[in-house]
Amino acid sequence: MSLDSIDVTKLSSEAQEKASQVQALLDGYNDELAYLYEELGTTDAYLTLNDAEGNWIIREAETNMGDFVADAYKAFTGADVALANSGGIRAELPVGTVTRKALMDINPWSNAMCVIKASGQQILDALEHGVRKYPETSGGFPQVAGITYEIHAWKETPVSTDDKDNFLSIDDTMERRIANVKINGNDIDPERFYTVAASQYMLLSGGDGYTMFKDCEIVTTDLPADADILVQYFTDILGGHITEDMYGDVEGHGRITILTEAPTETPPTEENPATGNNGTLTIMLPAAALIALSLVAKRKKYCK
Repeated sequence: MSLDSIDVTKLSSEAQEKASQVQALLDGYNDELAYLYEELGTTDAYLTLNDAEGNWIIREAETNMGDFVADAYKAFTGADVALANSGGIRAELPVGTVTRKALMDINPWSNAMCVIKASGQQILDALEHGVRKYPETSGGFPQVAGITYEIHAWKETPVSTDDKDNFLSIDDTMERRIANVKINGNDIDPERFYTVAASQYMLLSGGDGYTMFKDCEIVTTDLPADADILVQYFTDILGGHITEDMYGDVEGHGRITILTEAPTETPPTEENPATGNNGTLTIMLPAAALIALSLVAKRKKYCK
């Protein structure tokens, strides 16, 4: 945008001054547009908020976009774990050229970021809180990096919240919905402390009801905004190119497993021996082996 089509020399001095002011504004807008639409690289994978059938699931399940965002937080900060509230993930990234604006639109609020130290128990409570509404959608549903977990969706949530939906406690008389939680491949230790990266909205302000982190030690708040972290992750860490191998599966890397029914017990077979009620192992042997054992026993009896 410019005033090049106007011969300002033919204007009055007052009009020329106004034209100069307008051009300065236009130059500023042009610089901003050039910055936002700068081409930073390409992606071979479509990063989406939907499942393979096109259903919007970002607020109730894992997607490759959720993985991408959480991976960016974790890789940039070096934290053990990264959490991303799904309500803050707002745009997809189509295959092709990637602009700065396309990445910034994913986290459009430019939330301030932080890293804290949290116990394994606080992380477990956070996951439990984040999935309490499943299968209903929730902006607080946690997309994750550095951590994997199962949702046992057939169970009632044990989470208690206040009238503003803030976390209060876990009912210890109820079974938890969250199970098989691992951090970087190892079983989570409720007593151990881990570093956790996420927005200050989530970790320091109790956004989406995540109040279990309110007294945690702050490691750092000296970080770029979430949108800027996405840009730097894409350009500096991924080298400006997303491959199919990185994020080609729209449903992500299998970090969040949702089980809607309780697993059934497998009946004992020859290949799958069962344990009896007294805790001893019952070995299922073929008939021929039983006959052979019987003959050996008789032989020992007669040889005494």
